[in-house]
Amino acid sequence: MWQLIKRRFPRPLMALSLLGGGVFGVCNGALADATVTFRGTLVEQPPCEVTGNNGAIIDVDFGDVMTTRIDGENYKKNIDFTLDCAQAVNNALKLRITGPAASFDTSALAGGKTGLGIALLQGTQRLRPGTWLNFSPASVPVLAAVPISDSNVTLDGGAFRVVASLVVDYQ
Repeated sequence: MWQLIKRRFPRPLMALSLLGGGVFGVCNGALADATVTFRGTLVEQPPCEVTGNNGAIIDVDFGDVMTTRIDGENYKKNIDFTLDCAQAVNNALKLRITGPAASFDTSALAGGKTGLGIALLQGTQRLRPGTWLNFSPASVPVLAAVPISDSNVTLDGGAFRVVASLVVDYQ
């Protein structure tokens, strides 16, 4: 009988099968399971509150704009907003304005009419939509918006509206 086993199963395979049975036998006897519970509390940094004047939405009203006078300088308006970060745990803040880009100038917001865009400014520098601007609560940036136009398009008269988001976050 032993000769028959030796012929059918080479020695390394026989040794492995004998050894394996012993190892698996020990492992099966040593298995146990227990329930482990993980818990904690996630704490968010208090958000800043961004509002327009008197707690309203931020609204930049250009009024009546003559299409022939849009030049990137005329009709410039400040973006008036208040920022309350009294509960902030960090004074290193950043902000950005996001919205759809103008097809003729990706450094401006789409203006809601073909050939019209709204350029964002921080001081005299253009602020590309979606670009973060670092600041501290002690020196909140002054932002402005100004209509621009595509020089290859004759603007049609009529109302225009642009919706964008002003996002404030920690650096």
